[in-house]
Amino acid sequence: MSPSETNNIHHAAPPLLVVTDLDGTLLDHFSYSFDKAREALGRLQVSGIPLVPNTSKTSAELRPLRKDLATNDPFIVENGSAIFLPRDKFPMPPGGSAFSQDYYLVELGMNYQDIIDRLTPLKERFVFRGFNDMEANEVRQLTGLGGDQVTQAMKRRFSEPLLWEDSESAQEEFIAELNQADLRTLQGGRFLHVLGNTDKGQALDRLRILYAQVFGISFTVIALGDSDNDVAMLEAADWPVIIRSPSHELPELHCDKTVTVSEHNGPEGWNECVLALLDKHLSGIGE
Repeated sequence: MSPSETNNIHHAAPPLLVVTDLDGTLLDHFSYSFDKAREALGRLQVSGIPLVPNTSKTSAELRPLRKDLATNDPFIVENGSAIFLPRDKFPMPPGGSAFSQDYYLVELGMNYQDIIDRLTPLKERFVFRGFNDMEANEVRQLTGLGGDQVTQAMKRRFSEPLLWEDSESAQEEFIAELNQADLRTLQGGRFLHVLGNTDKGQALDRLRILYAQVFGISFTVIALGDSDNDVAMLEAADWPVIIRSPSHELPELHCDKTVTVSEHNGPEGWNECVLALLDKHLSGIGE
């Protein structure tokens, strides 16, 4: 990429980023469809506004999904553990990044084998099983995922989902020991996710810095999520958006920002809120 092309990108880059959770937010809680969000997705694409998934999913799971979404923007995987930056959109590798096929990889968490190594001795005192201990059929039964999706979900690189089978008091002791080993946990719907000392909010902060460094301007961030593991991301955003869920209560935020709450569930609510905030953003530019 020539310097003139890079400068054109700097001037053309929109000052807005949309960072979103997937399951239960952009993807329907039951069907995993994003059909009801197509209007807003199309508007983002036409406007050139980056759509950045920030999800518990693996990079293997994201590749086919991003193709379906027709996006080639960065994505954040395994609850903030790593940022993948398309090399054709970022002319220079960020400091400390590595190459991963067509991406620059910015690791924020801990690699998978190190996590497994730290979990293994704890099996002598606590009762739990992770994806590393399971066959694909069991993961399929526990998650409801199909064949290829199971394979993709089991390609962990930075976190381990655990099925906790011990007492609640034992879990508290277990989490305390993980914290001492520089690990943290996030409770999902069924699994207790173990990862390095990071979260979706820290990953969003790092992404914001990367965009500012590359494009030379500050970006406003819209973040959308539906559950407790999205709280750090939502609190780090300029415009936090909570999407209603048919399966659980709204997460509670502790910030002094205006929080948008959708009227509808899942992708329908996502569509509603993104369209409204884009109108607000464009009206602000015209003032």
